Amino acid sequence: MHAYGRLELVDDPAEVLQIVRDFTAHFESSMPAPWSLDASAELLDTLVKQIVGFRVVIERLEGKWKLNQNHPPDRRRRVVAVLQACGDENSVAIARLMDESL
Repeated sequence: MHAYGRLELVDDPAEVLQIVRDFTAHFESSMPAPWSLDASAELLDTLVKQIVGFRVVIERLEGKWKLNQNHPPDRRRRVVAVLQACGDENSVAIARLMDESL
């Protein structure tokens, strides 16, 4: 997947701090001992001044449809069989799509 868009700089220190808080919460939440952004206002102010905040306003997404088309048909058939044997909804759906492209 490729995303195309416009880069916007974020100059507001409060907004930069919120971006850092959001990223920290998102990426640390699944860790066994999540790190949190607990620091004094003075330290946070110092840190935020050293961060260039930005966002990308996505204008277009492009993806590729790829279901092993670059592999020989016999290998693709084996993958289809394994996916069908899994039996779950997603595996069966992908197997069906791959089978249709053979």
